[in-house]
Amino acid sequence: MIEKLKEKGVPGDNIFVVASSAISSVKNRDELAKRVEELTGYKLEFLTVKDEVLFWYCWGCSAQVFL
Repeated sequence: MIEKLKEKGVPGDNIFVVASSAISSVKNRDELAKRVEELTGYKLEFLTVKDEVLFWYCWGCSAQVFL
């Protein structure tokens, strides 16, 4: 997915890897974050419920530009 975004011209600095608030309480959270960073080169950010609502609202508005 990250490579597809880059192919569409999205700068790497504008790509973020985020995890839903639904998995913020998993026991292997640190292991998951480490593995995602190893595989993608991007730090995994865990959203709170409040952040998630704001993030998806903003992403939905800006996604129209790329789609």
